[in-house]
This record gives sequence, C-alpha cells and structure tokens, in this order.
Amino acid sequence: MFHLISGEIEIRNIQNDLIIVNVDAPAILGLSSMSSDEDCYYIHTVTNVELTSIPLSEFIDMADHKSLWRHISVILSFYINIYYLRDMMLSQASVYTIIKNHLEIMWSLKKDKLEEISVFDFILNRTPVSRSSLNKVLKDLSAGGYIEIKRGRLVSMNKLPSGY
Repeated sequence: MFHLISGEIEIRNIQNDLIIVNVDAPAILGLSSMSSDEDCYYIHTVTNVELTSIPLSEFIDMADHKSLWRHISVILSFYINIYYLRDMMLSQASVYTIIKNHLEIMWSLKKDKLEEISVFDFILNRTPVSRSSLNKVLKDLSAGGYIEIKRGRLVSMNKLPSGY
C-alpha cells in the first residue's frame, strides 16, 4: 500500500502503457490490488513526489484496529467509479466520441495545468485512438471554430457537437 503525500502521479496500464488516471496528493494507492497478486498497473511520477509504503499486512492490521474499513470502502468506490467512467468513454462506438470526451476532460482542468499539456499527448496516452484519426478530428474541430489549439495546447473550446 502507498500513501502519496505530495505531488502527482499517473497510474498506467502495464499491458498497453495507457494512462488510467492521474492522481494528485493526498491519496492512498494499492487498494484495488489488496486481494490480487497480479500486477495490472504501475506508477509513473509526473512531478516530484513524496510517497511512503506500508506492507499490506500492517495496513490491514491498522484498518482493523482503527475501524477504517468504512473509509477505505469510500475511497475504493471513488476509484471504481473513475475506472468505470474511463471504460465507458473508451467503449464508445466512435473515435470522435472518445476524442470529444477527452477534450472535455482536458478543458475541465485548471488553466495552469492545461497550459502544460499537449492535446496529442493527453489523448494518445489515454486512448487507443491513432495519431492520424486524432489529427483529422482536431483539424476539423478547429476549422469549425469549436476548438483553438496553439503550439499543441488547447487554448479555447466551445460546446462540441454531439456527432461527427
């Protein structure tokens, strides 16, 4: 089990290296793998981080002793919901819908964070969408006045069309 005290990490899928979710401190990591020895993801640091670890047996003893299981279930439910929403976005029927959803996620980020992130990197690192498909959709959205991208950064976005 890990406690992210400060900084930001990415949780990445081991099989395809896609980003599952970004996590900012403070956070508890490892809850989803408490009952499994199979490694499905790894942690990649985005910023300098302070991260501590605790053996699973000690974590379970502490949770039992301090009656923390209710709190742990709330945290685990939060992560399950993130994974569910991510899977729903990726299982959409069209490439456009996947790109649209990720543009909306980007646009909801804080302005300073948005200025640091390349649209291409953000979407390609989280989805199986090809670079050429992404480029075509972004070009069409830009030409239609729905988005503005400067130097690879999303600088403005209007309501995106529901279909493409």
